[in-house]
Amino acid sequence: MQRNLLLSLILVVVCSTIFVSCNRKNSDGAPLPRFEEYTYDHHNEGVSRTVILFQRIKNADKSDALAIIDTANYRRTFAERIDENSEIFDLDSIAEAIQTEISEEGELVGVECEYRIEQVPILVREGRVACFETSYFVFLGGAHGFESLIYDCYDVATGSLYDFSYLVEDEWGEAMRALIYNKVRYEYGEAVFTDISPENIHIPESVLITESGLMLVYQPYDIAPYSEGILSVELSDEAIAATGAPLVWIKDFEVADNE
Repeated sequence: MQRNLLLSLILVVVCSTIFVSCNRKNSDGAPLPRFEEYTYDHHNEGVSRTVILFQRIKNADKSDALAIIDTANYRRTFAERIDENSEIFDLDSIAEAIQTEISEEGELVGVECEYRIEQVPILVREGRVACFETSYFVFLGGAHGFESLIYDCYDVATGSLYDFSYLVEDEWGEAMRALIYNKVRYEYGEAVFTDISPENIHIPESVLITESGLMLVYQPYDIAPYSEGILSVELSDEAIAATGAPLVWIKDFEVADNE
């Protein structure tokens, strides 16, 4: 009995070890990123609050692609505060500079000002795609703050940032714009600005690759009033492929036969 229990325990440990080892690489054999969160939280009650949650890739030295993604994420997250070619991570200095600015603003306007950057990593498509969800919120007094939700997605094997602007170009562009417009109107109806049409609907800067398609995220004022907040619509791989647009984020995709 004890021998059987011991063998079972050994089997569990061995299987767990194999599983962990296998999951260090994605389905293409590329090293999976391991994330480490940088946290800064400074609260000067009545004056300011600064919160930064930023994701570093702990094993960025394991491949050129991971190093590229780590640096690109840093540059894009803090684009307004660092040189666009900067490769030196100086998160403490950035956080302190933001805190100083927000504190000065809070003392000036006489209300508690707030600045938040909160980032979450997402791995999809069997670990072949690494995405960062970054939410920004700034309140400097007035009626309301300013918020945005940005998704950036990278190819784990190459480090390339996915660019989805091609989806409304070339011969499939008209069909793609119609697909997006119809989805937006179906989800949000009359809340969308009246001048938004199938001819001028655009691919937003913020696009998330999901397990089954794309999620397009429109910021306040982008296609609707601020009161509507952040709007998002999801498009399936099949629906996108039906327009004729290539799905560059997956390999060997075939449109399902709809008979």
